[in-house]
Amino acid sequence: MAQSSFSGFSSQKNSKLGKYYPTQSITDSDISNTTRGTQLWYSTITGSARGVALDYLGNIYACYYNGVGSKVVVKFNSNGTEAWSLTDIGLATSIAVDRDLNVYVTYNKNSGTKSVRKLNSSGTEIWSLADVSSPNNIALDSDLNLYVTYTNPSGSKNIRKLNSSGGEIWSRTDIGNANCVAIYDNNNIYVTYGVSTASGANIRKIDSSGNIVWSKVDYAYPNSVIVDDTNNIYITYENTIGSRTIRKLNLDGVEINYSVLFPLAMRSCLDKKGNIYIVCNTTSYGFSIIKTNSEMSMIWALYGLESILNARDIHIDNDGYLYIAGDSSITGKSLLKIDPNIYYKLK
Repeated sequence: MAQSSFSGFSSQKNSKLGKYYPTQSITDSDISNTTRGTQLWYSTITGSARGVALDYLGNIYACYYNGVGSKVVVKFNSNGTEAWSLTDIGLATSIAVDRDLNVYVTYNKNSGTKSVRKLNSSGTEIWSLADVSSPNNIALDSDLNLYVTYTNPSGSKNIRKLNSSGGEIWSRTDIGNANCVAIYDNNNIYVTYGVSTASGANIRKIDSSGNIVWSKVDYAYPNSVIVDDTNNIYITYENTIGSRTIRKLNLDGVEINYSVLFPLAMRSCLDKKGNIYIVCNTTSYGFSIIKTNSEMSMIWALYGLESILNARDIHIDNDGYLYIAGDSSITGKSLLKIDPNIYYKLK
């Protein structure tokens, strides 16, 4: 490193910060140690956590791709202590929480079996749906409408909008294997489809009535999508190094920036400064969690063995702490809370 980015210290002694005064910058020779991505707590529930969600009270909700009888939906308090869990339906794929503390969960099930359901804050079922198979991802708008994606083939329902009672408002069937959905300002809905460039479209912007605003099909198999405060979107790709793994598009779908350096990117989130956090479907020695700046230059990274394996989802709370869902194999961690800041210890 060259000179570290501090608010300013001098090398004069006898200040309130040991031998440093808060007047000038210090250099790397003054630093004895740095830490990044500090783990605050983790869950050891066995299995593959596929989704994580947060409520405004600081509670955390995780869903697991476990079978019936094992923990599949779990609520934790802010300290990571389990509040309740459900084991009655297996193979959960995504989870969301609304402002009234209701919980929405999707399950990879065939039609005829509960695949989408709404729970209250205590885990009691309010309603469920079993009419469409293989839901994949779920998002809520500010009116508490639900958008659900499905991994069904073209011709079957793959994205649909439901009201808060589970009634269908509209659905689309023209492209198969919908991956992820994100919402901006209730009338801008972005959907990724896990299909090739031969499909005709694999990234779409649609309005709240289900009408297509624009489509893109320039790179194959997009994974997740998130949207920032200015209606830019970020797409991840589960590619290897050298191919696009994350890219930023404007509201019209025009590419602004991209990176080819973060392999097997699964999900991402943004902090209030525009930094990007990416989780990867990694093995033991690959990147698991990556922090970049807004230009997609890496700030730090954690590897699988030092964090969590096969990370599948990530969210950030109002205080800037990260929650990552992944596989408990080898490390024994399936849900992880991280402080993403870098801390410097001075000599």
